[in-house]
Amino acid sequence: GEIREVFVDDPLPAGTWTYAPTVLGLARLSFRHPKLAEPVRREVALLAPLPGRAAAIDWLAAERRESDAGFDETPREGATWADLGGATFKLTELRRWSSALQDTLSREERLDLFQHPGSGALSGVGESERDFRIRLTEILREERDQAVAALRQKYETRVRQAEDRVFKARQAVEAKQAQAKSQKLQAAISVGTTILGGLLSRRAISSTNLGRAGTAARGMTRSAKGAQDVATAAERLAREEQALAALEQEIEAAIARATSGESLASVALEPVTVRPRKADVEVLQLALAWVPRPVG
Repeated sequence: GEIREVFVDDPLPAGTWTYAPTVLGLARLSFRHPKLAEPVRREVALLAPLPGRAAAIDWLAAERRESDAGFDETPREGATWADLGGATFKLTELRRWSSALQDTLSREERLDLFQHPGSGALSGVGESERDFRIRLTEILREERDQAVAALRQKYETRVRQAEDRVFKARQAVEAKQAQAKSQKLQAAISVGTTILGGLLSRRAISSTNLGRAGTAARGMTRSAKGAQDVATAAERLAREEQALAALEQEIEAAIARATSGESLASVALEPVTVRPRKADVEVLQLALAWVPRPVG
């Protein structure tokens, strides 16, 4: 069979060198996790020792390269080549090598992340633990702000009704106070008129004076009732104010529970290891790669 040949662009070893045969396996990996918005993709290039005839390839013994490392299409001038050692490149062999590469990468490759156990938030690829904790602080602050807003909205109707009752009770107190003041003044005027009429009248007791006395007495009764009405309205106002204060305390307690939590500076983060499934390892290329090696 035929296999593509490439030449690794490594610095030439000192002294005599030759091209040694290896197998280049280039693959693209996809790491999937429910908390990742989209799969994390990574390309891997491995240079494995060329196996002998009908031997299995050992990708664990492979040398890892950056996927964008230079691979030339032509050899360097004056190069010599080591023996292939009886290796063949039949289609069935290439398929076995490809499957073995998928198996190895699905077992050995990993994506290491951190997860916050409380919120389930996952660190980003390449995000340090420190940076993740900083980002978590922002995430949890936003979540707590949303929780507080939801609580305030939940209590909004009750608070508005309680405030309305306090407002009406305060208005009632003011109205009763004004009414009582007016009644007290009228009673005082009636009493004064009765006394003055008695002093000026030649007759000690007259039907007019008796009528005035009765009016004055009724005015005093109304004045006393007005004072009692003020006291009753004031008591109602105090009850409504206490109910509003209790409701505000209930809200503050609910907010305190919603915003209490761990210190992100000390909370233990859970390590999360994500491995690609075999189906998520795509072999992009298998090639015979010649690598400059020293002789002797």
